[in-house]
Parts: sequence; C-alpha cells; structure tokens
Amino acid sequence: MKMGAGFGRIHRDQYEIDPDNAEHYLQLFRQVFQTAQPVWKIVHMWSSREYMPDSGGFYSLLHMGKSFGMIGIHQQIQLTVVTSAFQSIMGNEVLTPSNAAATGAVHVIQQELQNVRTALIEMAGEDTGKYDQAALELLLEEFIKPGPERFLAVRGRRKWVRAFEPMQMDHPADLKQKRDGVHVILGGLGGIGLTAAQALAEQGAGTLILTGRTSFPPEAEWQERLALYPGNDIINQKIRKIIELQELGAQVFLYQVQVSDEKRMNGLFTSIEHTHGKIQGVIYSAGTVVSDFFHNSISGITREMCEAEFEAKIRGLIILERIIRGKEIEYCMVNSSISTILGGIGLAAYTAANQFMDSFVQMMNQQQNRTRWMAVDWDAWNFSASDKAGGTAANERLDQFIHPAEGGAVIKALFQVMNKTEHIVVSTTELEPRLALWVNQSRNNEPGSQRESHKELSIEQLLQERIREATGLSGMGADENFFDAGITSIDIVGMNDSIQQHINRPILISSWYEYPTIRKLAGYLQGEEKEARSTQAFDRTEIVNKGMDKLKMLRNKGRELQNG
Repeated sequence: MKMGAGFGRIHRDQYEIDPDNAEHYLQLFRQVFQTAQPVWKIVHMWSSREYMPDSGGFYSLLHMGKSFGMIGIHQQIQLTVVTSAFQSIMGNEVLTPSNAAATGAVHVIQQELQNVRTALIEMAGEDTGKYDQAALELLLEEFIKPGPERFLAVRGRRKWVRAFEPMQMDHPADLKQKRDGVHVILGGLGGIGLTAAQALAEQGAGTLILTGRTSFPPEAEWQERLALYPGNDIINQKIRKIIELQELGAQVFLYQVQVSDEKRMNGLFTSIEHTHGKIQGVIYSAGTVVSDFFHNSISGITREMCEAEFEAKIRGLIILERIIRGKEIEYCMVNSSISTILGGIGLAAYTAANQFMDSFVQMMNQQQNRTRWMAVDWDAWNFSASDKAGGTAANERLDQFIHPAEGGAVIKALFQVMNKTEHIVVSTTELEPRLALWVNQSRNNEPGSQRESHKELSIEQLLQERIREATGLSGMGADENFFDAGITSIDIVGMNDSIQQHINRPILISSWYEYPTIRKLAGYLQGEEKEARSTQAFDRTEIVNKGMDKLKMLRNKGRELQNG
C-alpha cells in the first residue's frame, strides 16, 4: 500500500490510497479482508519527520483502527507500527517527537478492539524506509513472531526493550528556592498547577506567575465572592488556595493566556521579565482533562477532537520552547500522564499528546544544556473537597489516587533529582503488575486457560472479584455505578480481557458504559437483555449516554478526577 491522491488497485497485491481519507482505509480493508485468514499481519511504516502529528502517522493509524471496528472482522489482526526514533537511548539519535504520537494509537487500538494486537518498533536513522540488510532481517524477524514485543527500539544491530526502575528520592525538607526567583506555571490555576505553586511557596519561592485560559476574578472582588458563593464553588476553592500561597510569603500574579497563541505567549513572557525580572523556571501544566471516554474512543473521536487535545500539549509546548530558547532559565518541568505507559479507553489522542511531550523533553536535553527539562508522567489525582471522607466504594477508590499533599511532596522531591533524570513516572501502586494487566497481557491464551479455580463463580461474583483485583474495591455493591466508584477506563481494559477469557466469549468495551453496575452487566452477559436490545434499539443510546454522564458527576459533586 502506498500514498497517493486517490484510491486505486495498482496490481493484484498493491493499492494506492490518500492517507488523509478515512473512507479509503475502509474500502481497502473491505476488499483485502474478504480472503479468509486466521491471522492478518499488517506493518505500518508511514513514519514522518514533521513536527506535528500528520496524516501518514497518528491519523493514519486512527483511520485504520476505525476501519477495523466498522468492518467487524473476527480474525485476529497483528498491527506492527515502525517509526523513526523518538526516544534518546544512545544519546545521539535524531529524534522526531511527532512519531511518539503513534504510541497513543498503538496502546488504545489494542485496548478498545478485542481482536487486534499492536506493537511498535522504533528505528534510529534519517529515513525509516532505508535500512541495511541486517536491519531488514531484524525487522522481518519481529514481523513474523507470533507474539512480538509490544514496544521495541532498534539501535544498530541491537534491540532495546522498555524497563522501569523504582527511584529512591531523598527527603526534600532541606531544599530551598531562591527568594528572588520567578517561577512561571502555565496552567497554574488547574489542580496540579496550584499544587506545584504551593510546593514552591513552601520551599520559599518569592514570585509565582499563574496562568489560565479564562479570566479570573480580580483580587479586589475575592472577599465579596467568598461570602456570596458556597464553599465547594470551584473558583472560591482556587481563591482560597491563592490566599494560602500569599500567606506563605509568595507574591502571586495571575495572567490569562492561551498557550497555543504564540503572539500572546510572547507578550506574556516579555511582560513578566519587564515587570518581575529574570525567570528562574517554568512548569508546563497546560491541557484539558478527558472525561467523556466513550465519545473519545477510536470509533467516535474526530480529527477536530484530536487537534483540540494537541493544541495545548503539543503546539503550546513547541511555542514555549521557541520563546525561552536562548534565555537563561534553569528548569522546565513538563507535567505529562501515566497514560503514556498504560494507555486507556478513550485516551488515544490524550496519550499521543503526552507521549509527544515526553519525547520533546528528551530532545531538548539532547540539543542544549542551558535549561534542564524534565517530564513527569502523573497517575490520576483526586482534588475532591472531601478528601478521605466516608467509607463508600467511591471514596475508597479516590483514596488510591494522588492527593494534593502527596503530590506536593513528590514535586518538592523532583526539584532535587531534576539534574539526575529527565523522565519520572509517578504511579500510586507498583507499575509492573499494572503493565501486565493493561499493556502486556496476551490475548493468545486459550479461553479458560487461566484462573481454573474460579470456574464455579457466578458472573456477579466474577465481576466482584475482578473489580477487587484491579482496583482494590472490596465492598462494591451490585447496584453501585462503576464510575461513581472511581473505576477508570484503564481499569476496564484489564478486567474486560480477564472476564472474556473466563466466560469464553468476546465482550464489547462499550458494555461497561451501557450496563454500568455489576448486576446490569452480569444480566447482559448472561443474555437476559438480548430481547430488549433487539426490540428497543433506541434505548441503547439513552443507556450509553446515562452511563457516560456518570463520569461527569464526580466533578459536579466536587469529586474532580484528573488524568495526570
């Protein structure tokens, strides 16, 4: 298959398509998949050297994933993606961070489409289409493996696999920030941004610049607003947090800016330097929180939705680098997400954008030594106003997320290790079991081959047990909503695979959203609702929407969840 301006069959086994045309992928696979094959192996090598995710890279994979889901084939598909280098392993690679965005599709396509397995091979070199014989043999060896390594890097004739090492951080109590230092926190009025601001203030930072996308009430109106609105008002909570920063001795200044607006960003930094003096460091915490996982799934997401995600996390970071290039700024801390490691349903674009940021940080440290860059892949946070309150399953789950006090302690420690490492993953539990459950789990096992001792469990009992194993929720009721209880899209990935193997039948990921309680999902899996689904098709959309609304209820109730 090669890129072209239109769709056409050139020879018996060769096609031409426009990589930007989603319909061409659908036409192609409808023709190709007519041939009966037990396993289809697809190799994607449309890597590029563009700065932003482009048609031949991330979006091409997105179109492929949509086509797989629409055609509904039952054969196994092994999709292997080959890109040019986006990780610094040897230290001298030419890095292309836009190719890192492919990992978003590689993670999520496998998690959302049950018959698709994905792998990524990252090759160093100027052109992923030109390899020597040894490299070609190495690639071919990976292509024909029945179960290839999920994420593999090739440098010369050596293969490198991903590994994570626990890091011991020293107690940060003795670290003090310069009293005359100016720290800019882009996205500083968000949960993580305000937590970072407090950590800096507690370490003695003198001046904090906090930015947000929207306007914020002027300080002269704060006391009146605090008296008028309830304590759980989101703006009032931020006002109280800013007052706490001032009480710690920091001067706090608020600015409104869209990080993807280069003209306004230039004006912001010029104004800061003119008014407040030399900037010591920048914390990049701009971005949006994905709350509607179902409509951000491979089948539902649009290019416009992806671009909205890329605006802040990719374009904004590129603009920031251009602005601070040549300035004597000590550090730039970039807040990313653990989705780069674990993926998650509905997080293809979100994961792609965060993976770009991780790669971009490595490229910056490789190309210059004036500013030290660090990427921090955060686990889920809990900014609930009622921290650790009550004994419900929801609060039990929220307690497993990062609380601001815990996150602040980590941020303080990060300043101590910034010159030692450039990439930190913050996981609230051991990372390897999560990788085994959500990323590396094989779907090639024979159904029923695992967990033989659980065959006598009812479906409800099976769901209870898998939820407990995946989330630690031990007392979840049969009628308690999954999303009210804090179950995330990443949790669903591992549980869905495990339950499929036990009951020996495929389970649509969307079922968890359509039937969002143990009792309802068990009833669906037992076939009790088949007639209702076939005769009342209109009810399905209503049920899905109600299920998805539950994801937003935590925010409405003051239980705001954030994905790093």
